[in-house]
Parts: sequence; structure tokens; C-alpha cells
Amino acid sequence: MIIYFVNAANRETMDLYLKSWGASLRPMIKIATYDRLPALPTLPAGTYIFSDLERMNPIQRALATEVWNQLSAAGPNVRLLNHPAQALGRLELLHTLHDSGRNQFNVYPVSETHSPQRFPVFLRCATDHLGSLTKLLTTQEELDSAILAALLHGLRLDDLLIVEYCSAADADGVHHKFAAFCVAGQIIPRHLIFSRDWILKLPDLLDADKLAREREYFQTNPHEQTLREVFQAAHIDYGRCDYAVINGKIQIWEINTNPVVMLLPKQYQPDHLPVQKEFATRIRAAFEAINLPVDPGQQIPLRLDPAIITRLAQADACSSR
Repeated sequence: MIIYFVNAANRETMDLYLKSWGASLRPMIKIATYDRLPALPTLPAGTYIFSDLERMNPIQRALATEVWNQLSAAGPNVRLLNHPAQALGRLELLHTLHDSGRNQFNVYPVSETHSPQRFPVFLRCATDHLGSLTKLLTTQEELDSAILAALLHGLRLDDLLIVEYCSAADADGVHHKFAAFCVAGQIIPRHLIFSRDWILKLPDLLDADKLAREREYFQTNPHEQTLREVFQAAHIDYGRCDYAVINGKIQIWEINTNPVVMLLPKQYQPDHLPVQKEFATRIRAAFEAINLPVDPGQQIPLRLDPAIITRLAQADACSSR
């Protein structure tokens, strides 16, 4: 059994997969939401994936860490992925990659500075996966105005990041984005998509040449070792890395610990379905490989610190006001 921990509001990422491409895995993968943990006296033996870590507040992370610690003491009948206390968030990861010389762009928390070392830049949140909040900002005046607008719209100061922009466009102005999954150290190419827009979520350019380049990416997995090193440095065992290759050098945009595994088949263009089917085969095999064949009736006692539960309840009450 595989238990997939996720915030209740974000469970659709795995729900969507299990309702479609991953339907055969529904007996194996069970979704459990973090908000239900305080009410559970036991948890079953099996494999646990702690997802959605970048969206956690400190109290939620403390609760998830306590659950991890208790499960880890249960012995060989439990396998754990994504340590909540060790996995790097977006800011920490990007700082690590820049400081090590792997990424050429830097990122700045707005709570610490409003003045990046170079322009253009854009604003984004540290704890979501919605991409840029702004157009490309080319001056300090534009940046200051964008920060003020974000705060007036209710975004938190401590959640805003200034990100230096580096273009992933070719000579024809076509941008690209690679993505790859990590499942317990196995690197699985997810997609190579192209767009005229610098913010890439779905491909809006799809022709024979681009499909051939994506198929080559699937077949050769050319960045496997580098990506494995990045995931290891981030202390993330399960997630999706989004990145580009600029001047021959990999540039990491982010790692999402609760990524959309796959959209519904009808949401892909017909020409894009063959590579989707190939990915579906590979990701299903990866999930099967991490599954522990244990007695599903074996239960592990769960005893959570009442102080953590009280603080979690207070944090939820404050966030709902």
C-alpha cells in the first residue's frame, strides 16, 4: 500500500491521475489529508509519500515531522519519502542552486530586500505553483509598484519572491521547458514543451519537429544524473522538477512535491497522446516499485503531541478569518 499525504485543498493532483491513467493503481494508492491526522489513532504499514511540503505552514510541518518520526520507528514495514523537516522549500532550493553555481539566476525574499542585483525580474509566491504574478519588470519603479499592488491584493510579505529572469527562448523566440519526475531516486522524463510565451504551463506549439524532440528526451533521459543530484541536494524523494537548458547549462525553476501526475486523456492534443501513454507506463511502474507488499491489516499506533494539535487548530482558525 502507498499512502499519499496531501493538503485537502490540493488532492486533485493525485485524484485526477487515479481516476484516469492510474485507475489500475487505486487499490494500491490511498490518499490521506494532513488535516485528518489528529483524529487517527493508527496508520497502516506501507509506503508513505509526504507531498505538498512547500505549501505547509510551520505548525503543519511540525505535525508532519512528528508523524514521520513515529512511522520511521516502525521498522522495515514502512517506507518514507520526502522528510518534512529536511526537504528544501523553493527559496532555500534556489539559493542553494545559485550559491553552488548551478543556477545563473538569483531569487530574493521581498521581506529582506526590494533591490535585486539585475533586471528584468518578476514576482511570484514562495508557496504556490501558479507561476509569475507579474509581467517582466525592468526597473526598480516597476518592481516597487508591483510589490505594493501584490500586498494590497492581500498577498503576504513573507511569501513574495523577486526572481531574476533568464530567457529560455531560442533564436526564433520559442521558449522551452523540461520537466522530470523523481520517484525514490528514479528520474522519469515528463515532458518537453514549447511556447511563444515565457510562462509555460501547457504546450501551445506542437508540430512534428517538437514532438520528435520530446520523444528523444523521453528515450535518452539526458539530464538524469544532474537531476538526481538536484533532488538529493533538495532532500526530496518524490516530486517533479521544472527546468530549462540555457547555453548548455541546466537551470532549475522549481521542484513541486505535489505535482499533477497526468491530465485527463481528453485534455491532451491527439498528436501528444503517444508520449503521454509512454509516460503513463513509466510512472505506473515507478509507483509499483516503491510499494511495500505488507499486511494491510498491520497498524502502527499514532500518538500526536496535544500541543502540536492545539497550535495547528489555532493556525487554521487564524487563516480562515
